[in-house]
Amino acid sequence: PPSSSAPSKTPSQSDTTGTPLDWAMAELEAGASMTAVTAELAGKDGPACVTPLEPRRSAQPFEALRQRAESLGNPPALLVTLGPARDHRARLGFAANFLAAGGFRTEESGPVESPEEAVRALETAEAKLVVLCGSDRGYEQYAEATAGALAEAGAGPILLAGKGGEREPALRAAGVDLFIHLGCNVLEILEQLLDAEEDRA
Repeated sequence: PPSSSAPSKTPSQSDTTGTPLDWAMAELEAGASMTAVTAELAGKDGPACVTPLEPRRSAQPFEALRQRAESLGNPPALLVTLGPARDHRARLGFAANFLAAGGFRTEESGPVESPEEAVRALETAEAKLVVLCGSDRGYEQYAEATAGALAEAGAGPILLAGKGGEREPALRAAGVDLFIHLGCNVLEILEQLLDAEEDRA
């Protein structure tokens, strides 16, 4: 069939009871060109086209964060470990890796059994950014009082490694600003932390 032939009917005008593909096949058999049928299906003059996606590596946003952190001297963060090592080891490792993804340096407080010990660790640390690391039971015993004491001593932002759960409102009221855990928006939180460091610089 001639390549210049246009469809005799549009898909909406067609009395074909099948799918748009049925309509297209019928029009091609009747002599319409593939270009014309494709244009009609696309709802515009000329063949359908798409804009190609720009290639982007998934690591690029984190590389940009680490460049920001480097320009700030790789800000420090204090990991306040509540209770003995067996209670805080898992979340300590998670918090250290979380912060490293954004270019932060970390230092550990050593086992903390009271708010007063946490404050002493803050006073001897370079960091103001603090992450509480412990077990769920440790959080029940220490987290609220420790967060409050650290906030009064000038720490901030204060993070907690884990979900707040039912205690989140009380933890926030005590001074916890952010919660880091599996499933949280890592990029967004790291950007907030770097924003705070830039404001502090």
